[in-house]
Amino acid sequence: MTDDSKHIDYLIARYLSGEASPEERSIVEQWCKESAENARYFDGMQQLFERAASLETDPQFDVEAAWLKIAPQIRQSKRIKMQPKRWQPWVAAAASVAILIGVWLGFEYRSSVRQDRQPMVIAATATTQTTQLPDSSKVEIEPNSKILYAKGFGKTNRDVTLVGNATFEVKHQTGPAFTVKASGTFIRDIGTAFRVETTKDTTIVEVYVKTGSVVFYTDNNRGIILKQGETGVYNKQTKEFTKIEAEKEEAPPAVVRAFNFQGTNLNEVVTLLSKAYNVTITLENPKLGSCTINVRFENENIDTILSIIAETLNLKVEKRGKSYVLTGEECSK
Repeated sequence: MTDDSKHIDYLIARYLSGEASPEERSIVEQWCKESAENARYFDGMQQLFERAASLETDPQFDVEAAWLKIAPQIRQSKRIKMQPKRWQPWVAAAASVAILIGVWLGFEYRSSVRQDRQPMVIAATATTQTTQLPDSSKVEIEPNSKILYAKGFGKTNRDVTLVGNATFEVKHQTGPAFTVKASGTFIRDIGTAFRVETTKDTTIVEVYVKTGSVVFYTDNNRGIILKQGETGVYNKQTKEFTKIEAEKEEAPPAVVRAFNFQGTNLNEVVTLLSKAYNVTITLENPKLGSCTINVRFENENIDTILSIIAETLNLKVEKRGKSYVLTGEECSK
């Protein structure tokens, strides 16, 4: 093969693959017009190219896996003596171009596959980094930690790999479950916000559920379900899960306000009520203090109590801000 023929093969290869510049395309097209032989040569190259392209589009074909599978069989098979065959010059040249095209297409395909498989990485160095994932879930990545997720996250998958510590606030949506992989464990969201810690003790993985619930498990252990306020711990040495229940807030004791006034004068009554309800109660007429009353109250509010006292003693009660004033005439003896 001459240098000229190698050059035109190179240009034809670029022409058929769509990589040729306008100048290169013009050279190829002019070369085809120079003779019928050149045109037939180009047509032969084009057919080989289309055949090679159809083979390349099968994404399921793994050349390396196929070779590893058949290689032992080839080594054990008997050698077959091949009879030399005389090839037409243009066919040999076409074959060489087709091989070049096939190699180039294979390289491009593998390169694109490698790029698709490259995970997205978000890392925090000295300070906590807050980020939003493609599915609108939020993540707080703590210092010296990072997360990784694959292309298509939010559509074909919602898998996140965590190295270090992070808090996740998961966006609810249909489709793939949101799953965090951390130190050999998995945390699958059931609709929640949770924090995963792997660095406090390297022998454990700890998950705290802020809201909602999660499933905390490994490949060989069904794990546990954690609900709001609960903490799950996985011991990587014993391969066991434990759950720390949420602390229950104790309700304050109910305040019972009971009063049994029997012949009790009004001065003593307003003193007790003022302390019990933390309000100010005054008698506009000091002589009202000698009035006595017989009545029992239990868990009544102060407005009700003063209204009953006023009605009983024929008095009036006024509320002035947070204070109360009882007015009326001196009680008869």
